[in-house]
Amino acid sequence: MKKTHTLIVVITLLQSTLIFAQPSKETMAAKVKNEFNVDLISHKLIGPGGIDREFENGVWVDYFTQPFEVVQKSEYPEFPVRYKASVRYIKSGNTWAFYQFTVGSSSYLNVPPPDKNETIKLLKADVEKWIGSDWDYAVGAIESIQFPTDPEWYNQTPNKVSFYITTVYTRKSSSSNTELEKAEHKYNIAMTREDMKSPWKIVWGSNANDIKKIISITKHSPEEIKQMKTLRQVEEESAAQNAMNALPVVSEAPVFQSDQQLFYYIHEKILTSTPQEIEAHLMKVVDQSCYEEGSTVFFKPYHADWINNLVAHAAEYKKAFCPYPGVKAEQYGQIEFLNRTFTNYVTMTGKPVDGTWKIVDFRFTPPNDSMLKQMEGNDTNCQPKPDLTVKEIVKYKVGDKVNVQFSNGTFPCTIDNTDPNFDNRYFVKLDSDKSGKGYWVDASFISKK
Repeated sequence: MKKTHTLIVVITLLQSTLIFAQPSKETMAAKVKNEFNVDLISHKLIGPGGIDREFENGVWVDYFTQPFEVVQKSEYPEFPVRYKASVRYIKSGNTWAFYQFTVGSSSYLNVPPPDKNETIKLLKADVEKWIGSDWDYAVGAIESIQFPTDPEWYNQTPNKVSFYITTVYTRKSSSSNTELEKAEHKYNIAMTREDMKSPWKIVWGSNANDIKKIISITKHSPEEIKQMKTLRQVEEESAAQNAMNALPVVSEAPVFQSDQQLFYYIHEKILTSTPQEIEAHLMKVVDQSCYEEGSTVFFKPYHADWINNLVAHAAEYKKAFCPYPGVKAEQYGQIEFLNRTFTNYVTMTGKPVDGTWKIVDFRFTPPNDSMLKQMEGNDTNCQPKPDLTVKEIVKYKVGDKVNVQFSNGTFPCTIDNTDPNFDNRYFVKLDSDKSGKGYWVDASFISKK
């Protein structure tokens, strides 16, 4: 019992030592008034203050911290400024000595707050501006946005305000690929306006993750989670769809009976259309395999690049090629058009799809100004209009004896193999060549004996 009484006495003495000679309310209030006396309207201490003990340089140091509030005139006569901070004293022997004024925060008073309903509309319409990294994780819709019962508006200026909201949404878990987390989040929102008569605009938001309230956690398969579109994906898909919808209305592409018909059709549209019309025509003939899986608006990076490159350099293409250009090379599903000076070429690749042809690749390197100058008015290598009529395709089978047209003549050959991907492409061997060497050729170069 004696030891217990002794401990109580020690604690009591310690507490009394810390409180002893504590600066009086009057002294602290006078200190605040003296420090902020310029244009001072009012000043007051907030709460009782308190003692903090901090370990510094190997010793314990006691501080007494007293919050305060001052109101001063500002450059706006109708909007004074409220400044909140603290005055700190340090324990020195048996007395407290002034130590510092802490850095505080200020807010203009009497500024009419933004309309809550209009603000919520702004927040819902521009989620990306304030939701932060959860833009890439949140799925579904923002379920609710609410203000505190007694919201506090912090006006940095009459045209800059920040405030807190609570919002509920569901997001993909950052720690599991099989969980969705529904939670209530607290956000600090900042808005600005040009002047007192201008509408408010959202600038940014900051998520207080340490005080979020988990509502529920649901389990799903990894594939189900993967298929759920985030807010970013939904917004980007909507923007891409809007961009497509904004393209000029162009005629539907015809049914192409051959790859040549597709290639010359695209070539003609590039020469006779605006860049926006070219893009619209391409959307009619580009194959679905060029899009991201499951999307009708997002192209795979490679295909997006060649489409963008062609549209961006349509003017150079128009100058570089004749209406009917020379052909450098041609095979089933692909053609190479030579430019006016035969110094470069464009490569188009297509594939048969559901009874027509679709474009899958378009490789074009824009000529520089010097090259374009040489091509200007140069029609030397322009060709007559080709016959694009589709002729009956004769089917061959392995072992058939045929004649094949090569660059150096026509020779008897034997069909040695067929192409499983292209039904009019064959691997042939010369009957006169016993080495076994063979060649892949298009059916248009093959005729029956």
